[in-house]
Amino acid sequence: MLVFINESGDPGIKSHLQYFIIALLIFDQPDQARDMQNAIRALRLSLGKQEFKFSSCKPTDRDAFFRTMAAYQFRVEAIIVDKHQIRSNALRGDPRKFYNFFLKKVLISSGVNAARVQLDGKAGRSLKAAIHRYLNARNAGMVRNFQMKDSKSDELIQAADMIAGAISRSCYQNKRHHDRWHLQLKHQGKIHNLWRFK
Repeated sequence: MLVFINESGDPGIKSHLQYFIIALLIFDQPDQARDMQNAIRALRLSLGKQEFKFSSCKPTDRDAFFRTMAAYQFRVEAIIVDKHQIRSNALRGDPRKFYNFFLKKVLISSGVNAARVQLDGKAGRSLKAAIHRYLNARNAGMVRNFQMKDSKSDELIQAADMIAGAISRSCYQNKRHHDRWHLQLKHQGKIHNLWRFK
């Protein structure tokens, strides 16, 4: 099992962004991950882009991206956190604890097991080890291998960013086309669980 993770929003309570989203892009078949990565790379090169990021893509590029993804077998599990609903002082006061807590929540709810997990971001060896230990605490075997990767070097981390961005945008109904890309994923049958944490 291969799992690629990205987020949208800010885990800091004081941020002006109300919602924080963590999205999991999950492949049960490694060849599907490889083939989708190649297809996204080909699309990226054809559009002359260095990287796909939902926040900086034009609507037509987002449409092309999600059409490309539709041909491959994967599932999406995601959590939407309304930060206005968070009462825990520990989570409100520490963005890292906030992030780790909800990352573990969504991994547990997704039922991943012995997964190779790749998470967007750069970190030293000690931080990687700490996150790995945290994710496996009391859930032995959930994560077999853990890596943090720069999204610029991995199209599947970029795909997780696009998914998280689409779900995040759907939360803000005042934004233009707020549900356009989330509905594309939903109609393709890719979203298996979208959990609104309260």
